[in-house]
Amino acid sequence: MNIEFLEKTNVIPNPAFGDRALSELDSWKKRALINGDQASSFIMEMSEKPRARALLLSIFGNSQFLTQSLRQEPGILQSAAINGLDETALKIISSLSQDDFWRQNSEKVSEKLRIAKRQFSLLVAIADISGAWDLDKIVTTLSDFADKTIDCSLSHLLYQAFLCGNCPEPKGVNPTQNSGTVSYTHLTLPTKA
Repeated sequence: MNIEFLEKTNVIPNPAFGDRALSELDSWKKRALINGDQASSFIMEMSEKPRARALLLSIFGNSQFLTQSLRQEPGILQSAAINGLDETALKIISSLSQDDFWRQNSEKVSEKLRIAKRQFSLLVAIADISGAWDLDKIVTTLSDFADKTIDCSLSHLLYQAFLCGNCPEPKGVNPTQNSGTVSYTHLTLPTKA
């Protein structure tokens, strides 16, 4: 397996808590052996590649949030390795447009947004730690994700207001468009002179 985002030559940060990192990596591998599925063989393969192992140790030894995210979402790392970081980012963002999920109850919408946030945070961390994305790419990608999550949240709020009889029914893929709501989150870095 040739993982594009691990081909960079930058130095992957060492884990601040080396013992915890090694323990987490060992636990991750043990869970993979117990599961015995395709994702598990990917986990085992990743843990044997020097740069992939360094990335995993950096995640496990520097961030409890990312450690928990990787435990819950190992498929994000696998998708990034197979499909690339950009494609995986697009997949997460586009998942927020599927099936007008914003029409579901608030609990389900909140859960889907939380899962997407966890997946996206992990993906951006992988891109950043591995050195695959520069700061401009990270900010732009985060901004695209923020735009989509705000659109989803506002669409859900408009739909809830409709259910209460306070506004017309939101329609279309992007009900916030032409709705009178204003949302602007796109961030850019200053250009170099």
